[in-house]
Amino acid sequence: SSGINAEWPLRPGLSGEISSSLVKGVGTLLLALPQSLISTHGDTLYPVILNNLTPDTCDTASLKLVQYLISNTPGIIIMHLDSLVAQLCELGASREVSVRCRVEAVNTLKLCTTQLHHKHTHVQREFVIKRLKTVLGDRKRVVRQVGAETLQQWVMLQPS
Repeated sequence: SSGINAEWPLRPGLSGEISSSLVKGVGTLLLALPQSLISTHGDTLYPVILNNLTPDTCDTASLKLVQYLISNTPGIIIMHLDSLVAQLCELGASREVSVRCRVEAVNTLKLCTTQLHHKHTHVQREFVIKRLKTVLGDRKRVVRQVGAETLQQWVMLQPS
């Protein structure tokens, strides 16, 4: 037995609701674990992390963990790339999310262009470019700045 099952992040008595605080804590702890362990169980962990990437529950620890997974276990991310890109675009453009989360979401989109093979990211190119134009209108300069850098990376993507 691997020691981790699909029920591990659930709090007893909450009918399957995932605690965002629990995901944040686990995400922070996972960054200290050996890459081999995360690689082995990343496919089980990723859906839990993705559920935490909503405007209501977003935190920078979850985004940092996604960045780690993109850099170190791209195979896991590629299987869920469509949903991840959509979530990151939503977070980057949402005024309901803190500035730090918007910046990290957009930085995570930028990381996709450098760490994942272009044949996977190019499919998302037009969608991301369209959504990033919304980020360029953000009222916070730091978000606009990161949005412009990320937009440049996605515009430069060429099919492989």
